[in-house]
Amino acid sequence: MKLQGSMEYLVVFAAILVVSLIVVFLLGSFGGFGEQSLIDQSKLYWRSQKPIALLDWRFIRWDKEMFVLKNNFAVPIEVVSINTSEVDYPVNVVLKPGQEYAYSRLSFGNFEQCNDNSEIGQLVEISATIYYRIEGEGELFAQTGTVPLREFCVEDV
Repeated sequence: MKLQGSMEYLVVFAAILVVSLIVVFLLGSFGGFGEQSLIDQSKLYWRSQKPIALLDWRFIRWDKEMFVLKNNFAVPIEVVSINTSEVDYPVNVVLKPGQEYAYSRLSFGNFEQCNDNSEIGQLVEISATIYYRIEGEGELFAQTGTVPLREFCVEDV
């Protein structure tokens, strides 16, 4: 009787161990899907922002960044600069309502999350602030996102 109890215990323990290993394997295998969900969430958020939307962005190895801006406002807007990685980069472009503008820049070593030492495919997550003026007015406004920009570090495109 004791032998049967011990065998039942071992069988139950082995079953729990197998199920645990399968769960760990599946969670490890689908880690990339979690990162892609974060990127999708970030893109959905930034594409819907007003007055300025970011339709797309890339973090390119060798300290290069690319953005596609869109004026989602009813009046022309002067985009003064974009701040990422705690550094302001001048844009200085006036966007008419609905107009899109592709902008790229070199970060000159300031962008440590996707530089020559970074792994291609690693998730990059940075905060962003866009500084702008309503055309014809002097007041400078700041649009800071509550969701960071997220994307994978890629080779030059």
